[in-house]
Amino acid sequence: MYCDLNVNLIPESSEISELKEGVCPVNWAKNCIALAREGNCGQSVMCRDGMTQLLILLEDVTSGKGQPDDLELIKDLCTVISESKGCEISAKAASNVLFSMEKYFDEWDIHYRRKRCTALACKSYYNVYIDPALCTGCEICAKAAPEGAIAGGEGMIHVIKDDSRLKNDEFFALCPVAAIKKAGAIKPRVPQEPVPVGSFEANGGRRRRRR
Repeated sequence: MYCDLNVNLIPESSEISELKEGVCPVNWAKNCIALAREGNCGQSVMCRDGMTQLLILLEDVTSGKGQPDDLELIKDLCTVISESKGCEISAKAASNVLFSMEKYFDEWDIHYRRKRCTALACKSYYNVYIDPALCTGCEICAKAAPEGAIAGGEGMIHVIKDDSRLKNDEFFALCPVAAIKKAGAIKPRVPQEPVPVGSFEANGGRRRRRR
């Protein structure tokens, strides 16, 4: 069957044989299916409807909407697609998902049961914060962020008010001192409002000024 995408562009499962820091096997699997869905032939039921349903299920698992029965359904769909004699691209992507589920089952279980992502790669499972110990009050992030997303001024520790539009690699790379970070279930202590640089201690809040 005709496909617009070269099958070699679908990642090899060896990519996640050993997880690197910041790589989520669940998110990786979702991206494989999303890539394959864009370039598969779409001529068979599994290649067209099956891949669409599979992507929806994977998006649910990586966004906190997953249900207990979803993992079994994902596994069943991937098995049928990978064993079919239809689209090679869809079959390879489905095999990647099965590999990820088998090798990193605990991580898949954490995603749908505890709504967490160990790698902090799935956007719904992490928050963005500015480390008060590193922030220099340079205003670079505040000027680049959408209006109302970050509070702060020159020489002030900046505070994120709305991180919904800040979860992208480009934003994290903006800070020259790498003060923009991710936090999972345990959120670090940060000021609620901007305070002068050097005046906040994580263990005790505002640092007392010497007289």
